[in-house]
Amino acid sequence: MRKYRNISIMLLLLTFVSGAALAQQSNTLFHMKGLPNANEFNPAIHRDSSNLVVGLPGVSISAGTGFAYSDLIHYGTGALQDSLVLDFIKFHDAIDDENNVVLESAVDLFKIGVRSRSYYFSFDIRDRMVFQGSFDKGLVTFLKNGNAPYLGQNVDLGNMAFNAMHYREYGFGFSNEFLNNRLTLGVRAKILYGKMNINVDKLNIQVETAAGGESLLLKAKGEANMAGPVTLTFDEYGFVDETNDNFDVADYLLDNESAGYAFDIGANYKVNKKLQIGASVIDLGSIQWSKNVYNMTQNGSYKYTGADLSQSVNDNASDYKEAGDVFEELTDSIKHGFRINNSSSKYNTPIPTKVYLSGSYQLTPKTDLGFLGRAYMFEDNTDMSMTLSANTLVGRWLSLTASYSVMNKTYDNLGIGVGARLGPLQLYMVSDKILSAMKPADANGFTFRFGINILMGRSYKRSF
Repeated sequence: MRKYRNISIMLLLLTFVSGAALAQQSNTLFHMKGLPNANEFNPAIHRDSSNLVVGLPGVSISAGTGFAYSDLIHYGTGALQDSLVLDFIKFHDAIDDENNVVLESAVDLFKIGVRSRSYYFSFDIRDRMVFQGSFDKGLVTFLKNGNAPYLGQNVDLGNMAFNAMHYREYGFGFSNEFLNNRLTLGVRAKILYGKMNINVDKLNIQVETAAGGESLLLKAKGEANMAGPVTLTFDEYGFVDETNDNFDVADYLLDNESAGYAFDIGANYKVNKKLQIGASVIDLGSIQWSKNVYNMTQNGSYKYTGADLSQSVNDNASDYKEAGDVFEELTDSIKHGFRINNSSSKYNTPIPTKVYLSGSYQLTPKTDLGFLGRAYMFEDNTDMSMTLSANTLVGRWLSLTASYSVMNKTYDNLGIGVGARLGPLQLYMVSDKILSAMKPADANGFTFRFGINILMGRSYKRSF
């Protein structure tokens, strides 16, 4: 058990980070009046007039897939009505030919923004965790049908891949107003320090069943890269044998050997007194992983004919073999067939890039309608979403937003946002999917974000 201790520590750490703030920013938050956080989506957007903004750590939780938990696991019927069942048939019907799961977290460790006339300067420190997993429908089809229908055939189970990373960013932002304050341009430069990355690139698995069913030929081909705070040793077949025993949380959090850069650019234009439009590109950059790097490649096959236990029946026979020895020999044969080649070369990974298009139309001095379109691009996955919102102020201290979104291939996403000022203290709470809380097992995603800002030097003449 000792050799798995460091992996357990890493998993606990990643669970903490993702639990503190999981997945992408809430679209509903973008048009909320009086919240400075819209600057995260577009460095040219400022929805608060305060001269000084200090952001305190908050919590955001969000997840989204193309399927629901109940598509795979649900209560049975008849004699099984009180038991959970694993339903591959329903799951198979619910998924697409290609399926993606994308999670992104952001924990603000420190944020400050300073306004000076038409200029706005900002600095923030943020921890981020990103996960993207993908699988093809062929794998689920094989699990549902078994190999009996494919005797004498080679079945391609498709590709599986995932990329998980944890990194810290230091962002320096600046914006300025032009054309008599009608056009605002903003930019943010980011220094990135990678903490951990595990990247499995298109692992392909194929299964060929003999016509008589007497054997299975398993084939696997793929590449993987890993970088992080764990030192690995490998056995003779290239598989991980054990890890180091000197993992230190402080060293992990302060590590800056794997570095990268990213940029945010944005613009916002006031067409007239009522209409504004904006566009931005966020997180255009990458990280070069250079500490404790491991590159692993595999292109192997193994013909499985079963485990022969005929020599394990009579322990008095001269050729007797214990069952454990038989399975150990089988395991060694499988390892030999799927031998992994290892190297240690630096490699680069992009970070998720987002493109936003926005617009708002003022109905009254305190109420407007908003539009936000978003394209999320990470590796081979592109995810599109659209949000319409109504945003208003109640007095000078309460901001309310109601939204409707099309995201994750679903059309029943109703959102709410509430922001309240208590002197210089601002609290806000946002969700894009309030219906998910009613029937979470049937939801294909959920979002929730809570945060606190300290706002000082507010101008009531300009905005909330």
